[in-house]
Amino acid sequence: MVPTLASAALLMGIGFSGLTHHEGRSALNTEWLGGDSELDQLDQREATLHQRRGAQEMLSAFTRAQLTRHYWGAFASSLTDLGLMADPSLQARVVNGPGFTQLWLTPRRGDEVYFSQVRANGGNLVRLQCRGPSIDSVKSKIVQTNLNECPPGWIALSS
Repeated sequence: MVPTLASAALLMGIGFSGLTHHEGRSALNTEWLGGDSELDQLDQREATLHQRRGAQEMLSAFTRAQLTRHYWGAFASSLTDLGLMADPSLQARVVNGPGFTQLWLTPRRGDEVYFSQVRANGGNLVRLQCRGPSIDSVKSKIVQTNLNECPPGWIALSS
């Protein structure tokens, strides 16, 4: 019993000594050592990924709804006609033309634009979804020519 009490007292002394001395604890320091710029970059990246996810969901819902709507006669002229509502952080614009419909999503924050197009090609419907930089000249080029592929430098999204 005496060796057990002596061992317990010795371990208690070592533990108390470890709690009061901070020199050996630098390896256990878990504080963030990055600056505010790194935190801002991480916040911006997270916001961009969240925005992309929401935009892609909206583009997919638009594409599915327009495919269904075209099956019943013609493309819908607005998101309201499709029963869809854009996130308040996105400015949505539906463009309709002869045999095609497009959805443009422009985020209020960030530098990307999201685009979806459904086009009648004979008896088939062709879908296209892209993400690219916010450049007005590229938008008007796509609207005017009804491209079947994303502009150079843009990323095709799976539909």
